[in-house]
Amino acid sequence: MSTKLVPLRVPSGWKVRFNEFTETDSDSFANDDYEHLWEFKEDILQLEYEEKRTLDLGWYPEFNPEGKYKLLLIDSTNKI
Repeated sequence: MSTKLVPLRVPSGWKVRFNEFTETDSDSFANDDYEHLWEFKEDILQLEYEEKRTLDLGWYPEFNPEGKYKLLLIDSTNKI
């Protein structure tokens, strides 16, 4: 069984660096035998805005049924 990508509406200025965010049901991921286990990894979706901001979606801990989706916004505009 193949899964479809989640439809995205990406605002102007943002670009998709990679997208493997599928419509897989995370509530069905109960053990290591799950058919779509490979879809629950750390690197699922990454968007970039003018090389200043990165939006990163992943599953943490990777391949773990106890994990959760985590969405991070990385802001590179403040230099130290």
